[in-house]
Amino acid sequence: MAQGPFALLSHAKRRTQGTALSLVLANLVPLLGVLVLGWSAFSVVMAYVLETVIVGLYTWLRILLAQQTPIALRLFSVGFFTVHYGLFVLVQTVFIVLAVGIDDASNPAVQRELAIAGLGFAISHGISFFTHYIGGGEFRQANATLELFRPYGRIFTQQFVAIFGFFVMAALGGARVGPVVVLVACKLLVDLRAHLRSHAPAPAEPEPG
Repeated sequence: MAQGPFALLSHAKRRTQGTALSLVLANLVPLLGVLVLGWSAFSVVMAYVLETVIVGLYTWLRILLAQQTPIALRLFSVGFFTVHYGLFVLVQTVFIVLAVGIDDASNPAVQRELAIAGLGFAISHGISFFTHYIGGGEFRQANATLELFRPYGRIFTQQFVAIFGFFVMAALGGARVGPVVVLVACKLLVDLRAHLRSHAPAPAEPEPG
């Protein structure tokens, strides 16, 4: 039976609980932006699109450092990932900008809000990268091909929630508190569960009978 994020959190190692906390805090930045600073619905969703870019940058590093793959194949995988993932991000971004309007994308206030949210996500993913992948030695057992495809499932789910949530907020007349809370909560739960599953302790082997 699939475990929810809170069950996974209760069984997680202390360092995983720490990185999960940084993830939660980063995801709360857009909510605080709406509640305290008056951010728009566009800023909230574009903050999650910006996170997609940040995830791609850390995946780029994960591929390069994957020690179970020869360096030549790592370099090829980085090139392939850059093109493929870059196209995915481009299509996603153009879709949202066209749906909302280019004026919002070029608004200096929106750009400032995205810089704040982006910094939060960059720090959160950086903490996870250096704690687990580098400090935890995951890079020694990592395979570049597996790392190349690792972010897609999580990103597809995240962005479906974010984009769907944006259209709900837009239909209700903007970044009202209720819809924003629901959007942040749904995206956070999906993100937290994926993070905890990826760093869950290996199941204990049964004792010989």
